[in-house]
Amino acid sequence: MDELKTIKPICLTIEKGYRIPHDIEKVAQSIYTFCLNSSNSAECERLISLFLKSVKQSRFEDIFERTAAYLFKLANSEKLLYEEFFKAIHLYDSLKRFSYLGLTDETCCMDRAEECIRRLFSKYPKWAGDRVKELRKKTKADTTECKKALAECNNDVDQALAYMRKKGLAGVSRTVKGLQGLIEARSDLPELGWISVDSRVDNTLVQLKTLRSQEFHVLDSNADEIWDLTPFMKISMFLSVLEKCEEKTTKPSLEDYTQAIALEIEARLNEIDTLAQEIVNAAKPSFLDLFSNGERYYYCTLTTSGEAHPPTISAWSWEALDREAQRQNLSQDDKECLKWSYSESPYFCHGEDTFNTVRRIFYERPSIDDLTDADWVNEYDIRLKAMELAMKKLDGDKIFELNQPRNQVVINAEVMPPDGTNTARAKRLNNSKSKAMKMWLREAAEPD
Repeated sequence: MDELKTIKPICLTIEKGYRIPHDIEKVAQSIYTFCLNSSNSAECERLISLFLKSVKQSRFEDIFERTAAYLFKLANSEKLLYEEFFKAIHLYDSLKRFSYLGLTDETCCMDRAEECIRRLFSKYPKWAGDRVKELRKKTKADTTECKKALAECNNDVDQALAYMRKKGLAGVSRTVKGLQGLIEARSDLPELGWISVDSRVDNTLVQLKTLRSQEFHVLDSNADEIWDLTPFMKISMFLSVLEKCEEKTTKPSLEDYTQAIALEIEARLNEIDTLAQEIVNAAKPSFLDLFSNGERYYYCTLTTSGEAHPPTISAWSWEALDREAQRQNLSQDDKECLKWSYSESPYFCHGEDTFNTVRRIFYERPSIDDLTDADWVNEYDIRLKAMELAMKKLDGDKIFELNQPRNQVVINAEVMPPDGTNTARAKRLNNSKSKAMKMWLREAAEPD
């Protein structure tokens, strides 16, 4: 483990101070993960001490109580949406990390939290199974190994990940045969480089410019129209295309490879565009119905889970924020925390009936249980790019300018729990210099 690389951002965040409670959750997760995987006990103790002191000096020193109260509220709900179920799991994970780091000694509270999660897992068994999918996504290990690790670690994904790393079951490098030779799918490819093919194939060298490690970009004459949604050619996808090319042609040339890649990208772009249009057909009437109330909106988004389930809309207006803050009798600090919370908006899942067709299409698509790891990465990528393209199409129809100037609203396509890809999509969909976007980047964005 590169400990310095892990420790530096933790210390920087602590030094900068916590803007919102989620900042504390992120730091707690980073320290928790570090301690699980590090043998440097002195450094672990130093980080924990620094963390506890920083929380106590922040305006969120009651973070444990806040998090527990929110979990209990969700657990006692008669019926939860999928996103709310995983919000409850996320809150429970945060409580466990807080407890591990010594933020509280209230064992009775943790006992109650564990009972809440057991009830939720029993009530929603299908959703509970997504913990296995989450671990598969992080480790690339098979389902059986992930189930064993979770069972061994009391369904704690962080502990299961550390457990699998120690057992040598996570991040196993793979080699792929094809092109009458061997191509190694290395994880340490340079940002600009090549994938070399075995010399037995006429010393052919397939050269592609990389956009980032393990991701390749093929440009064509329509690059401007495809804009940022042109799919990255991940190594797994790249190798799959080349293997199919080899099956059709005994001795493929560089031109054969290039044509096969171009056809694959064209098919994928068409698939993304078709799915995006279905999302537009669902989201547009939902947003228009919402905007008919004449309120001034500053945040409109499509959200999905980490498994890319069917999306739903959420939004905040300044009027709705004021009403909710007054109804809940919130302080100004708590109001700021509420400001960008998609799940706590009164407009979360507005117009869900219009999404029936989208839900059917998503559920008819291949699921993570039916796909290899590489194929699921591609499927996940298609769904997220379709959501982003849908928001771009809606923006092109100028619906986000109905009640306010466009530069006063942030639009996005987001994964929950949030990660850096949300920030990257927001930057593509909005003018980063606009007042609204500057506010979102300062108050809600994850590092991208």
